[in-house]
Amino acid sequence: MGNIENCIYLITLFLFEILLFLYVWQKFDRSIFSPSIYTIGVLGFGTLLNIWCVDYWDISFHPRTFGIIALGLCMMVIAEKNAYIKRRNDSEYKMFYISLPPMLVISVAAYCIVATFLYFNEIRRLGLAQSLAVSEAIGNIKENFEEFEELFNPFIRQGYKIVMAIAYCFTYVFVNNYCVFKKKFLKCFWLIIPLICSFGINILSGGRGDMIRMFLLFLFFYYINLWQATGWRKKPTKKLLKIGIPILGIMLSIFFFSRLVVKQNISTQKQIGGPVEYLAYYIGSPIQVLNLHVYELEKREGANKNMTLGINTFSGFYQMLKKYGILDAKQIKGPTVGAGMIYIGGDSNAAGNVETIFAPAHLDFSIAGMCVYIYILYYLISYYFYRNIMYESFSRRYVKRIILFSFFYYIVEMSFYDDCQKWILCQTGILQFICLLLLVKFIFREKYFVRES
Repeated sequence: MGNIENCIYLITLFLFEILLFLYVWQKFDRSIFSPSIYTIGVLGFGTLLNIWCVDYWDISFHPRTFGIIALGLCMMVIAEKNAYIKRRNDSEYKMFYISLPPMLVISVAAYCIVATFLYFNEIRRLGLAQSLAVSEAIGNIKENFEEFEELFNPFIRQGYKIVMAIAYCFTYVFVNNYCVFKKKFLKCFWLIIPLICSFGINILSGGRGDMIRMFLLFLFFYYINLWQATGWRKKPTKKLLKIGIPILGIMLSIFFFSRLVVKQNISTQKQIGGPVEYLAYYIGSPIQVLNLHVYELEKREGANKNMTLGINTFSGFYQMLKKYGILDAKQIKGPTVGAGMIYIGGDSNAAGNVETIFAPAHLDFSIAGMCVYIYILYYLISYYFYRNIMYESFSRRYVKRIILFSFFYYIVEMSFYDDCQKWILCQTGILQFICLLLLVKFIFREKYFVRES
């Protein structure tokens, strides 16, 4: 395993994560989707994958990287501990079947199919203009999106946001009606179409991050709804694993085989390795990228002195200000080291530019500022989670709350990957949230909630 001294901090980090996970598992009521439990669990899995790839990626894990991740995780735990309230719902047990009008469901689902097809056709059109096949165009357009953005039909491009917003709403209804009330699948079939379309349109856009996002959204709704259906008495952990592991296997297969479509450099993708190495690349490599960037910063201390305040943490917001001319491009100065694409090392010949939730704030504000940022972020999420989601009775108001909350819970879900706050506090994120707000208000009307035992 290479130089054992170079691995000792990585192994120590994994042991630390196990101990911290055992603590929060007991502290926060063994709820898988507790912000701390989930984040520590998935980052621990990512650390394990890094240990698996120590030789393959030629990892030399630095003590400062250990300190960043360990302190960041501790701040999450402290934040949730301060926001946590243990209470039970004493209200009368009740659940409602959400009976949306069939024509509404079919029409909205049909729109998602049409929007996905139009997105595909637009990719094909742009590809043909460049003498590229569809599979080549997907990767090419993603890697050079600024060049293609103005050529992309704006109405078709906005369809992406609407499909994603519809998928949020309809996935919740599908879970409630099919998984809780056990309605026949054919009766719920049209409800699952937007979720499937969200997967398809995400692949067509050249990414797969939103596929993970929507997969985790489904599991989040499934877990919370089934737990709520028992009057918050029995957690459906075994049921979650029973459906989650097979679906995850299917998702990973899609990821592995679609890598030659969504990425421009096919030869590099083939060198990443087999399925396990590819899983490690997608889930574990952000830790290694953080590790490499930390080493860069240590070698060139003071290189980012003139960097714009918060440019990495709030990059989406800065891009929006630049787009609308509020800030000139010359006024926005990014880092010279410690960010961007970097080869992860070893024989894989792969590169990455995402580096866990901790990296942007660490680059902007150093370790102390990162700790403050992580604390605030997880305190706000945990505060809302325990006061508006956990142990609440089912109602129309509750449905609206959990769907809107799930939009921001994306930050926690993808914490192993990047700080997704920047993808929410940006033009696309804000517009998508507005779409979601309007859909939630339009779809979830009181008359559609039917009381059943």
